[in-house]
Amino acid sequence: MLNIIEQNPTAKVDNAKILDFLKAIYKHLVVYICKYAAYEQANLMKNLNNIHCMKDELPETIQALGLSISQAFDYTLEAKGRCELFTENCGFCGLLVALKAFFSNYAGYFRVALRQIDRSKKFEEDWNTFQLCLSLLQYTGEVLLKVQQLEKDLTATVLDYNKKATNIKYSLLLLDSDNLREFQSLIKCVTEDPETWTQFDTSLLHNSNMPDYSFSPQEYITQIGQYLMTLPQHLEPFLFSENPSLACALKFVDQEYAESSDTEGALARMFLVIMARGTCNSFTDKILSICKLSQPASRQLAHDINYLKNVLQDLGILLSDNLQQLSSLLKIPADQYQTQSLGYTAKYVAAVRQIRNIASN
Repeated sequence: MLNIIEQNPTAKVDNAKILDFLKAIYKHLVVYICKYAAYEQANLMKNLNNIHCMKDELPETIQALGLSISQAFDYTLEAKGRCELFTENCGFCGLLVALKAFFSNYAGYFRVALRQIDRSKKFEEDWNTFQLCLSLLQYTGEVLLKVQQLEKDLTATVLDYNKKATNIKYSLLLLDSDNLREFQSLIKCVTEDPETWTQFDTSLLHNSNMPDYSFSPQEYITQIGQYLMTLPQHLEPFLFSENPSLACALKFVDQEYAESSDTEGALARMFLVIMARGTCNSFTDKILSICKLSQPASRQLAHDINYLKNVLQDLGILLSDNLQQLSSLLKIPADQYQTQSLGYTAKYVAAVRQIRNIASN
């Protein structure tokens, strides 16, 4: 219908009226799309009930869990396909809610297996149970790997939706104002990070020949740095002076506090070390989730890591080895990557090669 209107040389297209016309056509579907989470969750739960993992004997339960993994993730991929088919991916927020409930209930099967293991424990050596524990651990890892891949697929779907060139914005037709706001927030959340780095691909201010001092740390990392630098002053009333109650609580919840010395400020320093370590680990995970970086963007990211290193040095804390390796790998020229990456952790060498799209010889 739209094609007929657009192909008519005498027709004057009024986009506002066309949008109103399309909204009238799709109006009866809005209420169903807004309830998509409930519909998809009910369907996934029905499918989950078809997975029979709980057996009378522990070995059979563990084996059934291992066999259930591919079936469980087939259900999630089918749900992803339904979302696109029925809602043009406008029900994506509802899909995520349904998937969260599905995995929460699926994880319940593994919790039941753990309780079965706990009940079967004996005081004497039991190598059979030990092997079953290792098998369960292996299956748990397999689930986590598949969840990570599913997250990448879902992210790619949102990115593709955002890039898709179409005259019809189905989100304006199929969602009410509240759900549209939530959907747009999701798209913004997913697309912000890629846009942070793709800006360097076209920027005339960044090229691979510019010296290191021409780069400035980006806002996100300076905000993290400012937060870390202000931590000591917020800790001072509690941890830099004698506070036996807080010291006792901290030592009870974390072994690292218990192992710290009794000198003044020791607990505060341990708190900073733990916070810094968590920051470095989170930053590392975030870097490894980046899909693609150009050479200028790689150098910018390495500069951001170096900024964090300087902040931590001011606090008397060393940057994590993981980030130091990533920083070095990001700065290696692409044509020298094969030789200069020798000696670094294989996981990070492979990850940075993929992120920077460097061919392996």
